[in-house]
Amino acid sequence: MGWPQPPKKGGVSGGLIAAIAVFAVVLLGCIGAVGVSVLRSDDSSSSADPAYQPTFPRFPTDEPTIPGLDDDDSSGALAGPQASPDGVKDINDLDNVCDQEMYFPQSPKYQGKAPHPIAIMLKDRKDMDSRIPASVYDVGYSSAKSRTDAWNVYFHPTKVQLTACVDLVSSGAKVKTCKFDDPKPDSLPLKVGTYQLTLFETATRKQLFTKKITGDDRSCPTVVLLGSDHNLYTSISDRAYVAALKKFVEK
Repeated sequence: MGWPQPPKKGGVSGGLIAAIAVFAVVLLGCIGAVGVSVLRSDDSSSSADPAYQPTFPRFPTDEPTIPGLDDDDSSGALAGPQASPDGVKDINDLDNVCDQEMYFPQSPKYQGKAPHPIAIMLKDRKDMDSRIPASVYDVGYSSAKSRTDAWNVYFHPTKVQLTACVDLVSSGAKVKTCKFDDPKPDSLPLKVGTYQLTLFETATRKQLFTKKITGDDRSCPTVVLLGSDHNLYTSISDRAYVAALKKFVEK
């Protein structure tokens, strides 16, 4: 007859292993049941409350947003006139002030003692794409150099404090016929021209004044550049310019 052998030191009986396995299965089943219960509870609360909206975490982006820009505008262009990185080099640069493209912070501001130099940029025909400088030579009662120079800034545009933009906006009745012999004999009707005059500070493009002016000079021009518009228009005389802008230039 053999004697029962004692269990080996450190061993585990098969019954104990089986009992542990059964306990683990029961424990996992409870956890699964709890998990399912939680998920169903979330689903039931969302369906019970129509206003319920799930929230999701927000993650930071690498690119910062810039207020005032359209999110769909990939160009990043800003609306409105821009400050010119360069100063005025030529009198024709000031046409950009009229076209709402830019202003010139390097130019002297409209302040201090008069006179305040002005540039008049003129578009006196309907088929012109840009304006041309129009200096005022007949300033009337005074011939002081500082005063005449303020109205005639063609050769020193960097001193301009004021930019006047003058645009032909409409025409009226025929005044007379102007005849020209060069390059070939031609006749053009001279009509009454109405202009929009708008005054800006060159350094900031701040609008200071605007007014409609009827051309009072009914003389035929000496030189005409013909384009698609085969008409001439009465122009604004030096006297009319001084009357409209004197309070800004000389005070």
